Amino acid sequence: MKRTKMKLCSIALSAAMLSAMPGCSNQKPAAGGSETSTQSENTPAATTTGETTLEATNATTEAATQPATEKPTESETNETPQGSTAAENNDMSRILKLTEGMKKTAPEGAQVSQAFAESYTDLAAALAKTITEQNEAGKNFLISPLSVMTAVSMTANGAAGNTLTQMEQVLGKSLNIDEIDQGLGAYYSFLEQNAPKAMAFANSLWLNEGLSMGERVREDFLKKNVDCFDAEIYKAAFDSQTLAAINRWVSDKTNTMIPTILDRLAPDSAMILLNALYFDASWEDPFYTSNTHEAEFTDADGNKQTIDMMGGSAGYYLESENYTGFMKEYKDVPFTFAALLPQEGTTVEELLQTLGSKGYASLLSKASQESVSVRIPKFCFDAEYQLRDVLEQMGMTDAFSQVDADFSGMTGDKSLYIGKVIHKTCIEVTEGGTKASAATAVDMRLKASLIQKRVVLDRPFVFMILDKTYGLPIFIGAANHIN
Repeated sequence: MKRTKMKLCSIALSAAMLSAMPGCSNQKPAAGGSETSTQSENTPAATTTGETTLEATNATTEAATQPATEKPTESETNETPQGSTAAENNDMSRILKLTEGMKKTAPEGAQVSQAFAESYTDLAAALAKTITEQNEAGKNFLISPLSVMTAVSMTANGAAGNTLTQMEQVLGKSLNIDEIDQGLGAYYSFLEQNAPKAMAFANSLWLNEGLSMGERVREDFLKKNVDCFDAEIYKAAFDSQTLAAINRWVSDKTNTMIPTILDRLAPDSAMILLNALYFDASWEDPFYTSNTHEAEFTDADGNKQTIDMMGGSAGYYLESENYTGFMKEYKDVPFTFAALLPQEGTTVEELLQTLGSKGYASLLSKASQESVSVRIPKFCFDAEYQLRDVLEQMGMTDAFSQVDADFSGMTGDKSLYIGKVIHKTCIEVTEGGTKASAATAVDMRLKASLIQKRVVLDRPFVFMILDKTYGLPIFIGAANHIN
């Protein structure tokens, strides 16, 4: 009977704790999806830009103690990340959105400069070259330079000293971080104005409440990421519920094409910076399904595959000493699909190595406008990269060093470094058009000297049950095996 009472008491206590948690603050509409808002009526009051630290939000936190009662939308119900549960969804109430009511204030209508365009293409070429050098030969390859540049630039806004210098050189060559931010802001404004239905994007920062990051992160760093990138900022304990919430944010913003970005949150993870992109466009001249037939495809290893091959036409032809190819237009958006077939005896990795930034920049000017009969497989694949080694090889070394990293622009001290940068992508090409998505996560970690004490019982251990009054051990044991 005593054991039963104790169990009931524990359940009652858990329920009381849950009822005292802050109200739910959900995300913006899913990228590329409908614009039906899922915002709870119990969201904390709008926070001004000058109140983005933990001390300034205490009153807001205390005011938002009632659990959300709004009925979830169908998208919230169906797009829960893998491994999440109803209990985890309820625990979204513990996540405080600090940027409610805040919007970017960067001037609209800025033009994308030639210097920024060149820096962007240099970064794209360097990423493709470095990743294919490190990638397993014959493996599918897919990156989004825009997603990587955005997430790393958000992070660079908190860098200082040589760490910032290296990040600027990798991201923008001769451009400083302010010019890179301005260039990205101008390009995103261009996308918003010219391709609102085809291109969706979102950014967010997640602060570890357990490490008091809401108190430690500089207000001007947060404000700059809101102003330049319209970033959403959240504060929460970094546990399994927050992991599920981060993954659900990415899934929503990529229209479920990338269901998860992280598989765990490390105990020393202080901040996660995220970018998500989603692209969905129809062909101007679609492939007819009646022209899709089974055909043979020879893969990189020389193996023959039977695939669905689409047949149709394109309006631009490409040719150089290294490849032949075509460009096929999308409908009502300023994008085109380019396909390059390497010359016989040349691998795709070798072609990517030789293209260089000028090779990408000259594709449009090299294309001749003429009708081209094309055959292209229907295909769908995803890719994932750990970019730490890639970015270090490109010259961004200090940012990953526990000794040399200087992100004092984030916290006012040198307590943080980049633990890892994860980049995931997905693409689907069919008769009707193309869908593609990308997400990049920058995981900021606390340097070892500042990590809280930690005990992990991952090998044999002794345990006991002590009488708290006299300190007498009532049980003593040792666990050598776990059943």
